[in-house]
Amino acid sequence: MKRLQKLSRRDFIKLTGGVAAVAAVGGCIDGIIPETDVRLVTRTPSEMVEELGMGSIDGFMAWEPFNAEAAVAGYGNIIIESGEIWENHPCCVMAYGKEWLDQDVDDRENILKRLAWSQVKATRWINNALDEDSEEHEELLELAQSFTDRDMEVVEKAFGPIKFDYDLNKEGTEQYINDLVEYQIFDLSRWDEVGYEDAEEYAEDILEKDYVEWAIENIDLSIEDVVEETGGALDYEINVGYLEYDLHQLSYIVSAEKGWFDDLGLSVETKEYPNGAELMRNGFGDNDIDVGYLGTTPALIHRVNTPGCEIGIFAGVNAEGSAIVAKEGIDEVEDFADIEDAVYATPGEGTMQEFMSIRVFDDAGLTL
Repeated sequence: MKRLQKLSRRDFIKLTGGVAAVAAVGGCIDGIIPETDVRLVTRTPSEMVEELGMGSIDGFMAWEPFNAEAAVAGYGNIIIESGEIWENHPCCVMAYGKEWLDQDVDDRENILKRLAWSQVKATRWINNALDEDSEEHEELLELAQSFTDRDMEVVEKAFGPIKFDYDLNKEGTEQYINDLVEYQIFDLSRWDEVGYEDAEEYAEDILEKDYVEWAIENIDLSIEDVVEETGGALDYEINVGYLEYDLHQLSYIVSAEKGWFDDLGLSVETKEYPNGAELMRNGFGDNDIDVGYLGTTPALIHRVNTPGCEIGIFAGVNAEGSAIVAKEGIDEVEDFADIEDAVYATPGEGTMQEFMSIRVFDDAGLTL
């Protein structure tokens, strides 16, 4: 029998030509299997909380409010926030399908200006309402509780690590791209096909700052004036995707519940997705959505790796706001080495949580 050689996940990915190639060969090639210290599994964030409580996984990385939910329930502890791993890292953004835009540029640029304006308005409202002395604080908590379907104690805790921010972080986006290149997460054949020379060129192509900059410049206009400045009293239909119960994306529900979309002449149909990678592949890739709220990482990965996912990012949503949660007895990532047959969950391949977990465990000398 041919002896199996074992490699770290990072070296295995490089040997096989990137994550896309690993998937194509079912995770092994020519008798070589990647050696892992901790078994990585895919779960929805709700399943992560439940399975941590049951003891079938030892830790996970998710977005809020699921980290707070696990901690409040006593299932485990938050051992490191994503903002401690990388301060002010980009997280969720708003993106549009380039094919959708190209079908009717004038009207759809007006839609993007209106959406960006509502995003800036909603984000500023959230940040003001986060002040416990604000008259709108209780309304904020109620909207968040309704959107996430979580207890008030969970919601209050979950707000802590999230930075709601509509600005586009070009420097952070370039760093993400360089990290993804280093770990060969991009499909190398597709990377050559799209023809980007470096991270700066890719970031400049995918980030479309004109819309959010227009919104910031015109944020003091009334809704009526915004409508007049963006094509007049025309109503537009738009299909929007977002992630299930993701508190990062609260700005969407604020704009919807306060009636700003309606007042801006936007008839919004929504579709929920379990993670950003699915939103890219099945939302943008299948032309089911025109605009989506999703993580920067899956947006960057699938813009290259998945044909039909040509998107532009036109507004920020938040920075930070994810965390590694682990059962009692695990106080830092290195402690996973002491757990026999340790199991760790992320929302799936191509998500920020999986990629950041791989990096953190790698830095700790462990492989997922």
